[in-house]
Amino acid sequence: MGCAFTEPFDHSPPVHHGGVQLPMQEWPHECLWAQLQYERWQQDRNGSIYTSTAYLANLENEWARRGICPRCHRDIDHGLDEQMSDLESRAHDAAGKLGRIRRLMAVTPDADLRPKLMGILDET
Repeated sequence: MGCAFTEPFDHSPPVHHGGVQLPMQEWPHECLWAQLQYERWQQDRNGSIYTSTAYLANLENEWARRGICPRCHRDIDHGLDEQMSDLESRAHDAAGKLGRIRRLMAVTPDADLRPKLMGILDET
């Protein structure tokens, strides 16, 4: 249960860092992030039955105070890293399709344009 701030970190549910006698400001980033995610999940799942809204607010404030850069955040949260990689890949594909569409529009007669555009847009 929890990680007790020793390597390797274990952040499997239920995440519990509150029992450790270390101020939240001194928690490693990974531990703060895991606890914050768990408390958010608990809040969404149960309302405030198990999660103190003040505790969740303190976690949110500490996370915001740290101002973790996106690159570091991705190192901490592997799920976020995968999501961001997927979004970056999709954005790259979309930019490529738009470029191809622009080139087609400049040189393709109107009668042939629609099927070619639909072919590009239907690509996965």
